[in-house]
Amino acid sequence: MAIYKITDKNVNTIHNNHPKVKIETKQSTNLEENKEKSNATKYMIGATALAATVAIGIIGHKINWWRSATKNFSKIEGKIRELDGIKYKDELNEQGQIIRSFASKDGKTVSFIHNYNTKTGKLELTSDIHPKTMNKIKDTYYHEDGKTISSITNFDPTTENKLKITFYKKDGKTISSIANFDPTTGNKLKITSYNNDGTTFHVVDFDPTTKNPLKTTLYYEDGISVKNITDYDPTTGKGVKTTSYKPDGSISEVIKP
Repeated sequence: MAIYKITDKNVNTIHNNHPKVKIETKQSTNLEENKEKSNATKYMIGATALAATVAIGIIGHKINWWRSATKNFSKIEGKIRELDGIKYKDELNEQGQIIRSFASKDGKTVSFIHNYNTKTGKLELTSDIHPKTMNKIKDTYYHEDGKTISSITNFDPTTENKLKITFYKKDGKTISSIANFDPTTGNKLKITSYNNDGTTFHVVDFDPTTKNPLKTTLYYEDGISVKNITDYDPTTGKGVKTTSYKPDGSISEVIKP
């Protein structure tokens, strides 16, 4: 199961604003089909909530950026600069360019690491606070236990817009979800959530202009067979149709508002 869950609160919020739906389906004689039918509306309602929850997670990981990590900040060579209570040390290459910036809240353990693009020119400190040019290419954040990686954010080396965020489970190795972004605008394009065994659990595709979901796809446990697909109005972000499938790929029902 993916790390992001649909909470009752989120589902209720979506449900209160969601239009009633009409079920168009044939009589089922199979127990599994009946179960799928009863859950179809929940999938349609919950899909938007899941997308919102994952989006919150993308923002939320920045809030936890100060959590302790295994690297020893105090042993890293370099002058300490401080910003908003966070201590930084910069690693330079032979040309005087900033390669990495290590950050720590307690001054002892590394909380996150910024990696910079050295091809954009010499990066110098204009003061003890801010680097003259950021040009980040990667951010690495750590879990609260300080032992494993929580997430890695990759940036476009020119625009510095996010390209991809990879979230990891507590072991710091198993991927829980991946968010992909438009390198030009920095808007979300897709969020893919994974099961514990690495198979695909859920995919949300976004409109790069309106930022609203276009389609959500939920998979069976094998991570290959599609369980249902919900299509959205890219302008309003409201669900317009949910199509549920049987494990053999045939359509079991279609729900429209």
